[in-house]
Amino acid sequence: MKTPKTKRGVSMPLETIGVAAIIVVVMIIVILIFRAGIFGAKEDLDAFRDCKNRNGDCKPECDEGDLAIKGFGCPESGKGDYCCIPTGEK
Repeated sequence: MKTPKTKRGVSMPLETIGVAAIIVVVMIIVILIFRAGIFGAKEDLDAFRDCKNRNGDCKPECDEGDLAIKGFGCPESGKGDYCCIPTGEK
């Protein structure tokens, strides 16, 4: 006499595939958000990264009392590697 086959072995892989598909969709959405290509966030991030928008100036060396951030908002400026932001302290 043959034993009846159950669908138990099929349901587990289908559930796993469903969960994996949901995870892939969520990962794609997260990547789009962090790449700043969604909801107009790219312009906001570019403005935040710009040294001039932070009241700073790109220089090879900062003055005493300035906050020096290396490479921040000074891409290929040719003026210097540091974004020097005045703190008001001397």
